[in-house]
Amino acid sequence: GVEISLEAPVAKLLTEGGKVAGVRLESGEEIAATTVAANVGPALLYRQMVDSADMPADFKRRINGFKTGSGTFRMNVALSELPHFTVFPGKDKAEHHTAGIIIAPGMDYMDQAFIDAQQHGGSKKPIVEMKLPTT
Repeated sequence: GVEISLEAPVAKLLTEGGKVAGVRLESGEEIAATTVAANVGPALLYRQMVDSADMPADFKRRINGFKTGSGTFRMNVALSELPHFTVFPGKDKAEHHTAGIIIAPGMDYMDQAFIDAQQHGGSKKPIVEMKLPTT
């Protein structure tokens, strides 16, 4: 009961009576729908794809003040083999290679890093998280 279209960029969310009514594609084609799943963040969705006249004033004020900055920095690194950790020796695939690995001395440190990021846009003592998507 669903159709997923690829390579069909949406230009606008269509509404009727305060409810979603479908989408208008960049091609101009309109598709009626009672439910729409959006693969964009709230700022893009409500600032660019929904007519501001279709939003309640309080919601419009809040969405216009919604901050969208990222508190993360990402760096992808290619490895020739799985890492060998002192605490979990070996380069053969093991359970610890399949989860996120957080490098931080403790929860208080992580909490302070979060508070710093909220207050200053970044942390002087950041949290490092490793993922090994190959596994």
